[in-house]
Amino acid sequence: NFGGSIYAYGAQPNISDCKFINNTAANQTNHIGSHAVGLMQYKETLPYVPGLSSSERLRLLAEEVFLEKLASGQALPMELKFMLYDSYGQCVYDNSKSNLQVVSKTKELTSSLASTVSDKGLFRIRDLTITYLPNETIQVFFVTDGVPTFSNPDIITSQELPVTLAFRSCLFGETLAGGACIRCKSGFYLINTELNSEEPCKECDFDKMICKGGAVVGPKKNYWRMNETADIFLKCPREETCLDTTTPDGMPGSVPKCAENYQGNLCAACAEDYGKTYDGGRCMKCSRNVRGYVSLIIY
Repeated sequence: NFGGSIYAYGAQPNISDCKFINNTAANQTNHIGSHAVGLMQYKETLPYVPGLSSSERLRLLAEEVFLEKLASGQALPMELKFMLYDSYGQCVYDNSKSNLQVVSKTKELTSSLASTVSDKGLFRIRDLTITYLPNETIQVFFVTDGVPTFSNPDIITSQELPVTLAFRSCLFGETLAGGACIRCKSGFYLINTELNSEEPCKECDFDKMICKGGAVVGPKKNYWRMNETADIFLKCPREETCLDTTTPDGMPGSVPKCAENYQGNLCAACAEDYGKTYDGGRCMKCSRNVRGYVSLIIY
């Protein structure tokens, strides 16, 4: 069910001025198919390029893949798709038995992928986790046994695809352990001020703070912190002064918001045009009526 009219194995036939009719193969592209000659990142459409040698096709099709901003030790955010392609730039649809694995020349790199099997010439890899060194770049090889080799030097094939991996630094809210950037889970937090910090995650004090894991942490209602990097949470002197900053989706505000009449540390100072009363320190609107103050003094 692949190719339909002619299937070439080994040396490519020299075909010209041919017309193909009544081809009922389900996956035919240009009526001619061959064994796999290489591995490439999956493309939705591949142009038919007649008259090219195997070496030229390998050069045009087997392009190097570059993946950047990867988090060491965390699952890749995208699905990787690779395909076996033939001498004519087509996916080898009749292959559903070949294996694919990741090979590295350094022992410092580890991968969660032991091996995966092709499905109609396509390899799909989800939730791949690769652990290496943060802020470093390395080349690995995705290797398959689905490409045959030949003793004839004129038949050029390749069983591997080079892939360059560029890893980012461990971010705020992540701790570096064993080369992996481990994000603090829910119920724990880390307010680190340096990238690639090895400081361990801390357990949240749910009486004072709202924690969503990582560096996503903020004060609860009636509590205050100096800024988004402070890990000291203090109770406000007056309950109504420090407001709840939680968003509708449950995410905490990083810093507190003072009630309208208040400002400053612990939301304890009065805002402009407000002053404290003698009975507990509430901030009230100041009167601009001088006669009122004069009457009070006389009385």
